[in-house]
Amino acid sequence: IDNDYCGEHLNHDPKTTTRERILCPYDLSHTVYKDDLEDHLKHKCNSRPQPNPPYFSLNINCTFPIPEKDEKLTLSELSKETLEKLIYNVNNWFDKLGLQISTLVLDHDALREKREILKNGKHAIQQASLLGHMARLDLLKPDGCFVEFGSGKGELSYFTKLAIKDDEGKSTFILIDRKNTRCKFDSGIRKISDKRSTVRRIGIDIKDVDFSKLDLIKDKRIVAYSKHLCGSATDVTLRSLVNYVKFEKESKEPVSGIIIALCCHQLCQYHMYPNQEYLREIGITESDFKGICAMSSWAICGQRSNHDDNKSGEHEENNSNENDDVEDIGEHAYYDFDDTKQVGQ
Repeated sequence: IDNDYCGEHLNHDPKTTTRERILCPYDLSHTVYKDDLEDHLKHKCNSRPQPNPPYFSLNINCTFPIPEKDEKLTLSELSKETLEKLIYNVNNWFDKLGLQISTLVLDHDALREKREILKNGKHAIQQASLLGHMARLDLLKPDGCFVEFGSGKGELSYFTKLAIKDDEGKSTFILIDRKNTRCKFDSGIRKISDKRSTVRRIGIDIKDVDFSKLDLIKDKRIVAYSKHLCGSATDVTLRSLVNYVKFEKESKEPVSGIIIALCCHQLCQYHMYPNQEYLREIGITESDFKGICAMSSWAICGQRSNHDDNKSGEHEENNSNENDDVEDIGEHAYYDFDDTKQVGQ
């Protein structure tokens, strides 16, 4: 090959002027020869639309129809009186609900080697804690159907397979992610033991997954889990599982457990929130909901002070108290969300 540039950068090669490369309409992260575009879109592009599988059902896990235009609420747009009222309500809901959500970080031997190599790797710590909680709830059984939502490369499922010690290949793994990924760990999940486990990739949005039409999970005990499931993705996941439980009325335990590390509460959307009845009972309107979404990010704004190290005077002390109040309010908004994510049956 005489080219000094890869296909993606041939446009920068002064010697190459004959064929023009353009962005792929299906995936702007790569380019294609303009005169080869039609064939690329039909047969080659990994991001080209695929026929919908039997278990696809548009928006089946959304609570309300998706609005054509869903405007986010920005707290800076609120008047002082409206913002103060929202802050009062958030704190009042927190006190009224009596929320006591504690932190329990666990560990698991399946991640020991990785944690020793990475030392302070936060992802390994999170994965080990999730597996620790699964073990604590007795969910790591070889005959289970393990469904990872927002699976990405499938790394958490890989370590789950190590943790369950399935030498007979009885376990089933379903990895759901709407994005095209490298599927880096899929083959590893299959090959950990001599007898291969069943591994299936589902490349559609969680909001469109109808588990009642997925033959692979029939008569199996589902363990649902995820390490990074942003905002409304958690909500539609819960709804998808509740819908499946309602469908499988004759089964005593179609879903054995759900282990999800919640994140990105500010990305939640009202029309996808699963427990609307509970919101109405405690008096949270759609406008309140959007305000809580925005306010929840205060919990991780990084402004909380260290009182032990703060000895620089009254002005700094007043500022630190204000910063602490901001993060406390954000945490209250966070916990209000976590409590209301209980899905009504």
